[in-house]
Amino acid sequence: MKKIVMMTLVTMLLATFGAAQIILDGNGDDWAAVPYAVQDWVDGVEGLYPEEVGAIVTDNVDIKNVKATIVGNTVFWYMQFHGGPAWPNNAMTGEHNGVPVVSSRGYYHALLDLDNNVETGWKTDWYETHYTTVGYLASQNYENANPLGAEIYMGWGGRYWYPAPHPDSAGIKNSGVRQVSYEIVDCSEYDGVADNELQFGISGAEVVKPDSAKGMAWQGALLIAESHNENLNNDKLRSFFLGHAWGEDFIEIGYELTPVYEYFLAKQGVKYFNDGDVIGICGFSETPMDDWGCDFSTRGEFTCPGIPVRPASIQFDEDDSDWADVPFAVQDWVNGVEGLYPEEVGAAVTDNVDIKDVKAHVDLDEGVIYWLLR
Repeated sequence: MKKIVMMTLVTMLLATFGAAQIILDGNGDDWAAVPYAVQDWVDGVEGLYPEEVGAIVTDNVDIKNVKATIVGNTVFWYMQFHGGPAWPNNAMTGEHNGVPVVSSRGYYHALLDLDNNVETGWKTDWYETHYTTVGYLASQNYENANPLGAEIYMGWGGRYWYPAPHPDSAGIKNSGVRQVSYEIVDCSEYDGVADNELQFGISGAEVVKPDSAKGMAWQGALLIAESHNENLNNDKLRSFFLGHAWGEDFIEIGYELTPVYEYFLAKQGVKYFNDGDVIGICGFSETPMDDWGCDFSTRGEFTCPGIPVRPASIQFDEDDSDWADVPFAVQDWVNGVEGLYPEEVGAAVTDNVDIKDVKAHVDLDEGVIYWLLR
């Protein structure tokens, strides 16, 4: 019974994504009505940044535009590059026994300033003890080069195997894709000047049996594989929505915000994602291109409409004690026994499928109907 109810709830939650008009399909038309948070960020070129910045200058990993919107309890974000194809990025190059080999690897992030305060969280002008692209340009008084103070970053990572003849060429033997993964990280205590490594996982998950099709587009609900928060880390009952798709020169991604909300409520007693909250955002890409170059865009903003509460008033834990105060809709229905019904009725008479009690409960705040069958 409880498995059936859980499936019903998942269906209701996923239905909100279809109504969102943000469809993770690699077609950017549904983003046309979403305003830019970052528009026409600097096109990195050779010589623009000093060597120590470690900047990206290759177009298909160099950030141009960023957008974001929240629908239901999911944040969708869009990052466009100065060129394409953006993925596979063919960023890993080398040779084996004199034969050139090329593969793809990359990590793409949106950093969110949840309190919209540049002085709290990771100030994105520095990363790993050196200026970032936005930090360097800000130091040169470049117009509209503004870092933010990030509480979290949301990332997508992909890694393909090297093709033959490289010894690390499992792609010849299987799907050719090593990893497709998602992560949300608490970076509110990280200091890029000192590179203090104070970053803590909020949630992370990998797509099962990744292949090239899943590398281009995938969406679904996954358990949290690892979290710094004990409750989230041990939660093996709830799965959370994740998804992505690649277009010619952009990536679009969706993350359910429930783990982030619960994480900071437990850590700091802070409730983020309130109706009307202005959230800062910037893009951050890191790939083997340009010797593991990075790009950090300037900051932009988007407004949170508030997020609904995820259904939680009834726990799916094989313990029905939380149903005690819900009145019976049906109580002690007839116990079917052999001979009670004529043959044409086709009645259940075996106890473990023969209904005894029915309860139902509507939670208007959650927008959910729960039901119990005993």
